[in-house]
Amino acid sequence: MRIPGRSSSERPASCGRTSGCQRLGRALHCCPCHSGVSRHVCNAGHQSIDRPGSPGTFSPNSISAQIAEPSTTFIVAESAGHLVGFAQLVLGSAHVLVGAEAAAKLNRLYVHERFTGRGIGKALLRRSEELAASNGAFTLWLTAWVGNHRVLGFYASRGYTDLGATMYVFQDEQFENRLLATPVRAPTET
Repeated sequence: MRIPGRSSSERPASCGRTSGCQRLGRALHCCPCHSGVSRHVCNAGHQSIDRPGSPGTFSPNSISAQIAEPSTTFIVAESAGHLVGFAQLVLGSAHVLVGAEAAAKLNRLYVHERFTGRGIGKALLRRSEELAASNGAFTLWLTAWVGNHRVLGFYASRGYTDLGATMYVFQDEQFENRLLATPVRAPTET
């Protein structure tokens, strides 16, 4: 599958490319008001604080472990040999707001800011939906921070329905997220 834009492509991630995922994740979520601490509330609602030199969400070991998980798939988008975005799909991931049917979670979808507006996020999302459906999921769901209006609008424009609020607690702070979901295939009738 081709990613829109000049010489761009999408492929499954491998453990040999984890440093690229780490660099992209850190670059997307560096906040100047935290002086040397990368704090992020990503589009999928996951918060972490990564201090330089400390293991964290985007450490090579963490990314390698996530790629090695049988239920997890990373899809990366590259342009001219450089990582410009990635999606992380977790199969068999349920949530009370989604219901009891087979579901998959879009854990992360990142596109480097310089590459937004080129269809890369849409292509990564479409491929995530296809993989979820081909692996037995009826629904793909995610969480997004309530204050990230651009991301909420992106998923709404792609047909995702807001199923309600979820709260994420991190270091005694609560962050409201919205749980969004879309059907990826129809349940078979028995």
